[in-house]
Amino acid sequence: MVNVLRKLAFLVPTLVVFLGILAAQAQDQVRDRAELLHTPLKATELSDPGIEIELAAHVINSSSLKYRVRAIVVSDGKLIEVPQGDSFLDGHDRPTYTFKLFAPLVELSYQFLLYDDEQVIDISKRYHIQRDCVPKVSLEELEEKENQPLSAQDKMKHLLLSAQVLERELQNYEIALTFINGLQELTDKK
Repeated sequence: MVNVLRKLAFLVPTLVVFLGILAAQAQDQVRDRAELLHTPLKATELSDPGIEIELAAHVINSSSLKYRVRAIVVSDGKLIEVPQGDSFLDGHDRPTYTFKLFAPLVELSYQFLLYDDEQVIDISKRYHIQRDCVPKVSLEELEEKENQPLSAQDKMKHLLLSAQVLERELQNYEIALTFINGLQELTDKK
């Protein structure tokens, strides 16, 4: 019995050291996990309604552009999914992902999701911007802006964004229709 206790007494410090090493490695992995960083816009920084603005999300604890970032945006009460724009390494070697959308009339809420191989790694907090007052928009100003010729590249960007938004909305309607059909089948069975 004494020999067994001596062997156990030798194993306990070894086990404690081993568990300490495992805990340190786990902390390093958590610390080194890629995370999202974003500096939100202020209400005073918002452009006039309908003018293009850009949101940028940075990935910290990584210098790889292998990630995908998704922005989920609610602009003036309407849910839109903004396609990912450019991705590049910024001056601090942080992967940066940009999203272009149009400035809202009153308010904008958005959140970023960070993906790696279809798995969500990080979700940013939800950001909310609300103008202090509703901007006065007149038809004359809108007509002046509409009369300004757009470059071919701007027209293509606008068409591409519109097509992507329509595609997402169609997918959402199809999902809703499937859900409604499922509910209808359940109610018909009862």
